[in-house]
Amino acid sequence: MKLKALFMEEPVDFEKRCRLRILVGKTAAVLGLLSVAAAWFYGNSGAVAGDSFIREFYTWIGIGFMAGGAASVWKNRRYLKDEAALKKRRVEECDERNRLLGLRSWAYSGYAMFLLLYLGFLASGFFDRTVMYVLAAVLAAQAGLLLVFRLALGRVM
Repeated sequence: MKLKALFMEEPVDFEKRCRLRILVGKTAAVLGLLSVAAAWFYGNSGAVAGDSFIREFYTWIGIGFMAGGAASVWKNRRYLKDEAALKKRRVEECDERNRLLGLRSWAYSGYAMFLLLYLGFLASGFFDRTVMYVLAAVLAAQAGLLLVFRLALGRVM
């Protein structure tokens, strides 16, 4: 099961992980291209005259996704071609201590983000209701995901 491999109960097939990262990188590049295309169509549609922020936002987000996806593809292909680099990276990522540090980092950052969202939610009510509603929805979604993952992991582990 993928959850067991993710949470240190099974060994990691690092070559398979690199191939998956290549696929994700290609997908990110395509999504970036779609974002740039959406910005171009938005700019040519005459939807809102003089509103260049949205067009520039989608363009730069798309360029960032394309660059990040291309970098991910390049880096992981390099690992698959160079046995020494693959071995070094496998040790860095698959070592039990490093995996445990990564899991704890994700857990601590998740709890910190939950706390920051809650504080932002409390403060936003004094300034803007729309922001308060959005933060409440994000906070509820994160709490729901935390509960779902807790239940799912409790059954698996």
